Amino acid sequence: INQGVRTMMMLRNLSVNYSENNGTFLPGFMGESGVMGMDVNKLFAPGYQFILGSQKDILTDGIQNNWFNENTNLITQQVAKTNRQNLNTRATIEPWKRFKINFSGTRSLTTNDNYFYQIDSTVAKKYREDTRVKTQAFSISTNTFKTSFSKTQTNQGSNAYKQMLNNRFIIAKRLAEQNIHWNGQVDPTTSFPEGYSAQHHEVLLYAFLSAYRGQNPQNIQINSTQTPGSTKGFFPSIPIPDWRFNYNGLKKIPIVKKYFRSISLGHAYKSTLSINGVQNNIEFDGTGETNALDDFETNIDFFNVDVSIKETFSPLAKVDMKFHNSILAKMEVKKARTVNLIARTPQVVENNTWDFIIGGGYTIKDLIIPNVEIKGRRLQSDLNLRVDVSVKSTRITMLTIDGDGQTTNGGLITAIKVSGDYKISDKVTARAFYDQTINNPYITMSFPSSTSKGGVSIRFTL
Repeated sequence: INQGVRTMMMLRNLSVNYSENNGTFLPGFMGESGVMGMDVNKLFAPGYQFILGSQKDILTDGIQNNWFNENTNLITQQVAKTNRQNLNTRATIEPWKRFKINFSGTRSLTTNDNYFYQIDSTVAKKYREDTRVKTQAFSISTNTFKTSFSKTQTNQGSNAYKQMLNNRFIIAKRLAEQNIHWNGQVDPTTSFPEGYSAQHHEVLLYAFLSAYRGQNPQNIQINSTQTPGSTKGFFPSIPIPDWRFNYNGLKKIPIVKKYFRSISLGHAYKSTLSINGVQNNIEFDGTGETNALDDFETNIDFFNVDVSIKETFSPLAKVDMKFHNSILAKMEVKKARTVNLIARTPQVVENNTWDFIIGGGYTIKDLIIPNVEIKGRRLQSDLNLRVDVSVKSTRITMLTIDGDGQTTNGGLITAIKVSGDYKISDKVTARAFYDQTINNPYITMSFPSSTSKGGVSIRFTL
């Protein structure tokens, strides 16, 4: 019964926060600020709803009521509409005592919609929109765990990258089949559908996302919107939570309790998908037009789009130990991966990092410094000694799609840190330290290097 109650009560807290901010800037307004910001001589323009934050379009009513400058040639600023949406979720569960798991998920979308307007009484809304540009920046918690440990070959990228190249054909077929303007023909050389080549920007995007998230390219949701300027369905809606757990219940085991004062285990995972620079394609009108490469135009201009996946295990595994004899020990492994898709080039950049850390410490209790007295009192305090050694491997590989790959940066960095702290008084602490860093680059254009520093510092606390 107790275990059943504990299972039902393992959810310790849950929070969901959603916020949305909107703004509208309308140039050319000819009214004057009066009562509550409204112009009483222009029918209380721009209206109480606008003053109170309503985002309803008042441009048509304003033009009809002469609220705006009729000579739009004098208006040099654009109408600007902004929208920011933020979702944050958090939860903590405790399956059993001293074992807690924290989950968190985020989603953020920022939209900026800008255009010039020209007054035109011949159209229903009394104005025309010129050079309308909508840009968006997006990020969401995702999960790329299936490909986290994908094998990587020097200058050839990971297995996930190779899977991306293979996914393109399936994605191209799916996009073609849902496009009413596709003629049903395929390229006799590549077998790809006409209009959706192996380097079509939309093909690359969904092949990239399906490969690095470990999804079947047949199942990934693709954007079916053919409305000019619309990105409906383009951005994922539901964040997949990250997690972090900590367990310090091992000290309850008799054999562990015999040697350790405390011992804790830790692990954390976080992955974020970001899509920045999304902009409407002003050349797209939904009639099936193609570009210079005979690929179908899309309602999104991918020229400035930067798609990235940032994944961290911080840590992948961590053990903190404190023995009964005051010895401290730490072992930690960290892993990080950042993958970028640059559609306009087109290229994929993979940045992989492994970090191994071993540390230890020891406290010498009540160490007396001989022949040293302060105000007639012998200098006696704890001496805290610390040693940390880390080995970090970083490799950045630039992969040209349907081309060659090259390691452009990275190396093996070894860092050694030794320090000792001694508290002279309540306000004075002395510290001696030595740090050394050894860098062995992976590319021949860089040379090995080593730096070291050491010294003694005195810290005063007022």
